[in-house]
Amino acid sequence: MHVNSSASMLIQKLVGEQTLFFTLSQQKNCKELAEFFLENGADPDILNESGETPLHLALSNRSYQTAEFLVTKEINLCLKDMEENTVLHLAAKLEESKFLELLIGKYQSLDLSIDEENEDGMTALCNAIKSSRGTNVELLLFAGALPNLNFIRGDGYLKFLKLEKYLANVFTLSQKDFCVGSEDSKQILYKFGFNIDWKKRLGEEALHYAVSNGSVNVVKLLITYNFDVNGLNKEGQTPLMLANRIEIYKSLLSAGASQYSGYSDGNTWLHITAKDKSREFVEHVLKKDPTLINKTNKLGETALHIAVKNDKVFIVKLLLDLKADPNIENKEGKTPIIYAIENKSTRYVELLMKHSAKIDFLDANGILKKEQNFLFASVEFVELLLKKKNFKVNAADAKGLTPLHHAAKCGNLKVVQLLLKDGADVNAEDSNGNTSLHYADEGGGHVVSFLIEYSSDINHKNMDGDTPLHFSSQKIEPEISKILLAKRACPDLTNSDGNTPLQLAIIDLYVVNEIGPFSIWKERLHLLEIAQLLIDHSFELNRQNNNGDTALHLAVSKGEFEIVKALIAREAEVSLTHKREVNRPSSSISKNASIHRTNKDGDTPLHLAILHTRDYRIIALLIDHSSELNRQNNDGDTALHLAVSKGDIKIVKALIAKKADVHPTNEREESQPSGSISENASINQANKDGNTPLHLAIFNEGYFDFDFLTKANNISLFLIDHSSELNRQNNDGDTALHLAVLANELEIVKGLIAKKVNLSLKNRDNKTALELAAEQFKLRKIFILLTSET
Repeated sequence: MHVNSSASMLIQKLVGEQTLFFTLSQQKNCKELAEFFLENGADPDILNESGETPLHLALSNRSYQTAEFLVTKEINLCLKDMEENTVLHLAAKLEESKFLELLIGKYQSLDLSIDEENEDGMTALCNAIKSSRGTNVELLLFAGALPNLNFIRGDGYLKFLKLEKYLANVFTLSQKDFCVGSEDSKQILYKFGFNIDWKKRLGEEALHYAVSNGSVNVVKLLITYNFDVNGLNKEGQTPLMLANRIEIYKSLLSAGASQYSGYSDGNTWLHITAKDKSREFVEHVLKKDPTLINKTNKLGETALHIAVKNDKVFIVKLLLDLKADPNIENKEGKTPIIYAIENKSTRYVELLMKHSAKIDFLDANGILKKEQNFLFASVEFVELLLKKKNFKVNAADAKGLTPLHHAAKCGNLKVVQLLLKDGADVNAEDSNGNTSLHYADEGGGHVVSFLIEYSSDINHKNMDGDTPLHFSSQKIEPEISKILLAKRACPDLTNSDGNTPLQLAIIDLYVVNEIGPFSIWKERLHLLEIAQLLIDHSFELNRQNNNGDTALHLAVSKGEFEIVKALIAREAEVSLTHKREVNRPSSSISKNASIHRTNKDGDTPLHLAILHTRDYRIIALLIDHSSELNRQNNDGDTALHLAVSKGDIKIVKALIAKKADVHPTNEREESQPSGSISENASINQANKDGNTPLHLAIFNEGYFDFDFLTKANNISLFLIDHSSELNRQNNDGDTALHLAVLANELEIVKGLIAKKVNLSLKNRDNKTALELAAEQFKLRKIFILLTSET
């Protein structure tokens, strides 16, 4: 190809660019360009960052024309990439064999080895076998390539996995099945170099390991090279005991593995297969020796005992179909059905009963034994029970539960129907007063719906005062509560603790919240749905329990924002405090109940929110909807007192923005009519200690660290700016100034002086703020300031 001088300079520049040549090497049909670059001085053995030559790249990318061209040139065939692959390794994996044939000829002419290993110990022959390239395998073998198994290395599992796949490929390429003892198989193994010392390579327990891994071909290989099929590993197990694939099991048996070694526990091979093998194993064992079916071990257990105890349902069915005796007792006197009962397995009890298993289910009083009550979930069992003459359909056990109670709890509607048809009393009570409808909450909505139609009282209370709706409000399934409410179950009845179903649902929400995170989030959502359902149906949302808590008090205390919001939306009384008024008739307690009641502690929901919740949304919601922000609890504390004590300036500001009284002190004025306690209540009230919020902000024993003190000082200065009665004295006669001096709060003292407070007021000890400052050296700065103002 002729080029002018300027073009030649450009070509030389391009040739110097390695990336361009590598790019050409990776493209198809670039033979002419490759030839052009070589003619102009490009290096055919140049290496990229991965150690690949252009020929490596061409072969890797099936650039056949380019590769064929490069092979004919003077290139270094010994160069390896970063994984130590020669170009021969790559060519061996290609479907197109002519490149390998060309390279083999080139290698032979240069007297180069065709058995070079890469970093994984793989030769070109290994690559050809692994890639299932039959023609390439034959080419390499014909050229004298030596079989090499050096790649069989690494950790146990990886080593066996490599060997298993490699063996499979060898026999696939040979178009033969791997048969232990077959001459053809032996010749193939010899041809591909498998005639080595496998015990040295894989270890004495290699056969055990291959069997447990399910490596069929490796097992056959090791059997062929005389591993002991009856040898014991360190755990005393034979390979047969570890077999988990029927093909391996059969191979071991064909090689002389014994099923009848003298196991110390007396187990036959049927016992072993019944415990942890598949149905196919058991069938094979019994086909070879049917007499094993009822053989017992040293514990007197048959294979049927073992299968039931280990939950092998398909093996249990097989054994029973093959006439295994279900009534053989072991040395403890237990038949298989007793183990089924102990495991509470209705499925196995039914299976065994169908095959004539015998057991005395009833005691002398015609009552099902306690450990067997789960069987009331089984239609087949109950049908059998009803045929027994000594069975009494309304007989109660030690806890007063009748068969219908148990059936309702188990949730099988057909069983419930069978018992009612036989005369079961739907209104029978257990020793705690629960009817079957109470227990149906555990059985499901279908049972509840059915029993409601037969029950005489949907609102029946047990001895704890709980109705079926109380029970359902604590369950995870909202459907049951929906059914009960639809059938006019009363949502406002209280139990012996004074809780309505709604109050119980809120308490349970908190328990679920505390127990766990995301794993039970679905349960929490269902409980929220139940709570909302009860709110929608209730006419007495301000019902107070024995602690004086309404649903709103509980929801606030537990931090349940969605419930608080829903209750307020239904006009639950935000300012209702929770001191129960025992003499108040229940008919007068409604969603519009008086907001002036107090609880045992005199707390309103807002008090509780400030005390207990970290959810500011709840506090903000209550502040926005409350018309009595100055309501005082039994300690005389208003919401503002509590917010100050908590050091929360955000709440303090929100309350003052709503005109909460800055000055109400916390001495409860019992004689004051409730109607006078309002948003604009008198600022001259005194609490038990006579403290206003400002007193608490300045001097509070709860302020125990620097961060809290900083918050308290900020609140104090904020209250000073908004207060008009800074000279208010508490029960000790202390003003805010006295307390600021005692707390050594210079900035607060300055703030009070700036507001022209009275410096001459004396406390109960007949001391002014100045006299208090004079008593302690650490108060000298405050003393100097007060002296200058006097």
